[in-house]
Order: sequence, then C-alpha cells, then structure tokens
Amino acid sequence: MRLTTLICKRLALAASIIVLASGSYLAAQESTALHATGQELAGTWLVDVRSPVAGSFLYLIQFHADGTAVGTASDGVSSAQYGAWTREGDRQFLATMMLFIFDSSRTLTNVVKGRIKILLGNDLETFTVTTERVILDLNGKELDVVSGVRGTGRRVAIELQKAPLAPEVLTDSAARLRR
Repeated sequence: MRLTTLICKRLALAASIIVLASGSYLAAQESTALHATGQELAGTWLVDVRSPVAGSFLYLIQFHADGTAVGTASDGVSSAQYGAWTREGDRQFLATMMLFIFDSSRTLTNVVKGRIKILLGNDLETFTVTTERVILDLNGKELDVVSGVRGTGRRVAIELQKAPLAPEVLTDSAARLRR
C-alpha cells in the first residue's frame, strides 16, 4: 500500500512538472508573438520614395529605440523631419512624421504630417512603406490629404574600408600638443 501511495505521489509530481513546463512554454510563445528577435526598426535607413505629387526622391530616416525618429529628404523643399514610431504587429510598424515646406525663397508655406505604414521584409534589412501626407496651413488647418506615397527602404549597413589606413601613432610630444 505504501508503494502504491509513493508511486501515485511521484506520478502526480511528474504531471505537475509537465503542466508547469508546458504552461511556461506557451507563455513564452505568446510573449514573443509581437516581440520576435530581430524585428526592429532602430537604425538608419535609405528610402527610395515615389510620390504622386513630389515625384521620386531619396530619404534618410533614423529610427531610435525609444520610439522617436528623425529624417531628411533630398527633395530640396522640406525641413528635417521629426516623429514617432511603434510596432503594430508581425513586421508591421506605424509612424507619424512632421516637417515644414518652404517656397523657392525659403519662406515657410506649410506644415506636413506624414502618416506612415511600414512592412519590414522577411530579410529584416528592407521594408516597403506607404504614406499619407496631410498638408496643413501654418495655423494647423487641414488643407489636403495626399495618399499613394510609396517607397522601399534598406537598412544602412556598417561596411569595412576597401583601402584602410593604419591608425596614426602619436609620439609623446604630439599627444601632449593635441590635449
């Protein structure tokens, strides 16, 4: 009888361990569903933009890990751009960027708000983007909404120099002069 009780206790303990382990496994699976490793935007990206209004131009954007972003366009009429971004789902992100538009004499004419949807590629090094640009007057009144702005981005990678120079070796006297 004591042997049967001991076996039952061990079976109950083994079953408890299996239940706890499977629960931990499922919790780990659920917690990583929207936080998969490597699915980050943080870093600098070069984006090829195609706008139905502004034509094609290049855009550099830097996404910071804290959810902020800065960017600059090669269009020659807009200011630096500032905004925020967040993860929406699996390889999906949303961002809002604000910028100023100037005329040919560099007079401020409008404020633009970009509502951005980003889909990170399977390689995690490229993305596709669609943007809706909201044109505002200088008082914040909405004047127009331009949809259909599209683009493709690629992460700026760190590259090795093709012909690296040896580091400069400072003599003691040269080091003291530079201080």
